[in-house]
Amino acid sequence: MSKCSRKHYSTYLVILFDYNACYGSWYISELVLLCGHVHTNPGPERWKQYLETCLINARSLLSGVDTNMPVGQQYCKLDEVQLLCHELDLDILSITETWIDNKITDDTVSIEGYKVFRRNRDRHGGGVATYVRDSISASIRTDLQINDQEMLALELLVNKMKVIVLTWYRPPGQLKNKRENFLNSFEKVVSSIICENPSLLVCLGDFNDRCTTWDENHNRSELGNNFRNLVTQLCLHQIVSEPTRITANQASLLDLVITDSPGYVNRCEIFDLIADLDHCIIYTKFKIPHKYTCPADREVWHYRNGDFAGLNEALNAAPWQVRP
Repeated sequence: MSKCSRKHYSTYLVILFDYNACYGSWYISELVLLCGHVHTNPGPERWKQYLETCLINARSLLSGVDTNMPVGQQYCKLDEVQLLCHELDLDILSITETWIDNKITDDTVSIEGYKVFRRNRDRHGGGVATYVRDSISASIRTDLQINDQEMLALELLVNKMKVIVLTWYRPPGQLKNKRENFLNSFEKVVSSIICENPSLLVCLGDFNDRCTTWDENHNRSELGNNFRNLVTQLCLHQIVSEPTRITANQASLLDLVITDSPGYVNRCEIFDLIADLDHCIIYTKFKIPHKYTCPADREVWHYRNGDFAGLNEALNAAPWQVRP
């Protein structure tokens, strides 16, 4: 093509564009409007000032709360736990006594926006689970887990900080050899973690170490003062200061939050019971900022499935010559 013909060709394109801009752009606008359901991007990541955790003793995560409700309207404790999780905007949720087994799939106990990690016992007792916000990198540390202990060990990466989270359940009524095995296992696991020098170690669990306040004599506990002394010996700090299980006859501090870095603790609170739980909810904030994304429901175009041939035919058949 000569220079002259190129010039004439370019002029033709400009004339065509001007014509379409005047008389055809309305038609394109109508097509875009008719497409509908176009959602904007939910926006950039946001910062949270704190890492927020919760500890719950579920006593059967899938048990029904109100069996008097009609079929189809019944709900289980998991529904209440999920609501709490979203209302408090939690980053980590540790649950003891899940009462689920390996036949229960992760989908059955899933919470939107969270990854679930589990160590099961059976449908009649025990078991632990930890939910972690999707935007937080988390992996199971099987090397820290001991076969005969109901404990789940996770390693998290939060704002480039290594955080180890242990969710632990020690059942009551253990014989002496079982109690000694628990104390030895706890010491072994924590000592291994301390050697790694993580930014933060958090141990959340129901240890059934019966007392009213942590610093008192644990003469009502199966463990006596052994567990309290071990926590002190390992330079750890137990930060729950109120009873977590209250009955008509007594109040006991059973559910504990133990950490190697009390300076990171911003707040620790005991919340009221939910559903038919008989343990209070333990809520703790750690001063660790991190990024997170807000979940947003969007309808997105699947361009790979688009009917581009049909779109081209519609554009070619459009009445461009007709004025609006």
